[in-house]
Amino acid sequence: MKRTGCFVLAVMMCAMLFMPAVATDEKPYVNTVGDANPLLVIEEAFKTTSPIDAGTPTTTKDSYKIGISLRWAWHPFVASISKGVQDCAKKWEEALGVPVEVIVTSCTGDSGEQQVADLEYLHVQGVDGAVMFANDPIIFIPTLTELYAASNIPMALADGSMDSTEYLTWVSPDYKVGGAIGADIMAEILPKGSKVIIYNHGPGAGISTDRVNAFYDRAIELGLDPYPVAIITDQTPEVGMSTLSDSLTAYPDIAGVFMGTNTAVPGFLAAMEEFGREDIKIVCYDLDEDTLNYVAEGKVYGSVVNDPYGEGWEGLNQVMYYLTGQYDRVYKRVLPATRKLTVNNWQEFEDDPQVIYSRK
Repeated sequence: MKRTGCFVLAVMMCAMLFMPAVATDEKPYVNTVGDANPLLVIEEAFKTTSPIDAGTPTTTKDSYKIGISLRWAWHPFVASISKGVQDCAKKWEEALGVPVEVIVTSCTGDSGEQQVADLEYLHVQGVDGAVMFANDPIIFIPTLTELYAASNIPMALADGSMDSTEYLTWVSPDYKVGGAIGADIMAEILPKGSKVIIYNHGPGAGISTDRVNAFYDRAIELGLDPYPVAIITDQTPEVGMSTLSDSLTAYPDIAGVFMGTNTAVPGFLAAMEEFGREDIKIVCYDLDEDTLNYVAEGKVYGSVVNDPYGEGWEGLNQVMYYLTGQYDRVYKRVLPATRKLTVNNWQEFEDDPQVIYSRK
């Protein structure tokens, strides 16, 4: 019996060594608390006037410090994520009656290492929780595991993806659904059998590939005739013009163009004008003031619109639910709204935060 007891004790001690760190205030482990609620689907897009539901906090502090880690903050999509976090923080500040400070960090280029350094900086600043936009599924895992999870600091991922579950919640649309919606939009305006060119702007990124592959598959289902997915080497208008020009030279029967973002659209329009092909229908992804104007003017037929403002907003909501002890309101995955923007409904998007925050 004694030998058995020692063996059991040894096993228990080893198990404790490898257990995830749990804060001394007995909060449940940050990266598994949402397992009881695997999925929350949000049907409506958030607005700057949206209220919050602060619920019934069971624990509060005198103040909260929230970090935001961004990449490409110049892009209206990413800027909208940041604004969603900041606007939601103000609402929580009003609801709780205590300060909710937000610290924003941003690396402007493609450096994952710089964003890792930003995350380390936020940790040193003593943030209680954080929201990050990341498009690298691997590089951040050690930082999230060794700093944030080990300290039981809740991290919400806004968009992007991660080859790990080392986060509190992931707020991101299903980009396969979005790609299929893009094909639905294209099929509204083009007859069956029409030739469509599809550009992948991020062949190494899963979310970009998901969009274009889903568009391709759905387009075939709807009777369109897509060419094999092509790679566009950059998202700039200049590269957009040269890429579509090359495609029109090779495939003069192109009737539609789809790309999983919107930044190259001015270049597409320039190429269409140069080739005298203003009849080509463009369907893109994302939203800003220029894209809305293109659609309103009929230069672009439509766009697939996600809700980055809502991703930031709900990301902070999930973090604050955790920090205020409302663990039953924390979801491991949140699916925000994905909407169709077309020439028939563009007026509905005039007050979208992505349009507001992209105005010059």
